[in-house]
Amino acid sequence: MIILLLSVNYTISAGRMEIVNMEKRIFLDTVVVRAGDFFLRSLFGIETRNQIEVGSGVFVRNKNTYFLSDRGYYYRVSGRVLGIGNITLSKENLLFSGDTIVYYPEGDTGWIKGHFFFGSDSLVVNGKKGFFTADSLVVKERPITMIDSTRILSDRLTYVYSDSTGIFNGDVEVFSGGVKGRCDRLVYLMKGSMGKAYSTPVFFTDRDSVSGDSGYIYFDEDRALVFGGQIVSRLKDGVNHVKGDRIHFYYTEGKIDSVVIEGNPEGEYLANETKSKGP
Repeated sequence: MIILLLSVNYTISAGRMEIVNMEKRIFLDTVVVRAGDFFLRSLFGIETRNQIEVGSGVFVRNKNTYFLSDRGYYYRVSGRVLGIGNITLSKENLLFSGDTIVYYPEGDTGWIKGHFFFGSDSLVVNGKKGFFTADSLVVKERPITMIDSTRILSDRLTYVYSDSTGIFNGDVEVFSGGVKGRCDRLVYLMKGSMGKAYSTPVFFTDRDSVSGDSGYIYFDEDRALVFGGQIVSRLKDGVNHVKGDRIHFYYTEGKIDSVVIEGNPEGEYLANETKSKGP
């Protein structure tokens, strides 16, 4: 085995080495790069002035982060790793995948793009690109998040690993129990299966709509609470409009089952206009 101590930062070892010239060396029969907690292994490597190209299956380990790729590059000065093809990354009970990864071992950060997927024991996310740190994940450009049977779309998702909190920002759409909701910001506490909706949330069914200043969604119980809200029900012969400080409602299979209004309730019923026919 050949071991080269190239600097105080990293070492390369391999079964055998071919020197092409002073600026290019080929490592064969498994090449290993080590730099502190960082470890990279592949079948072969080609070292040039600024980088090491690795291929035929790449394995990277850095503390509690592991990933695989078809091929990639290790950049000698920055320590950055570029992985290309069939990316699978794991961090404890978290799983990431995609087409390409850029990883910075020193900060345990990076991004994955192309058919991005993220899965935990709380949710599943599909999107175009995800940026991850040691503590959290950020996904932009309308990712689709599935939490059991609930589907959430947003312009941006921030997921905090430690307490399984999802923060959805920008044109948030929620589909749960046949009911559709919209708001500008939703903070979802996965452990309690509860979300707080900010900035005038609105909930829709085929017949009813409920809106308010803010509110809570209790996904496990198929119910919601809206503050400073109003509910509009479209009936066969008119429209029923009710307001109140707090509106509690239960929903199932695309319908609102029951409603409780607390604090300053007001109601108004508007009958449909009918036109009598002439003789």
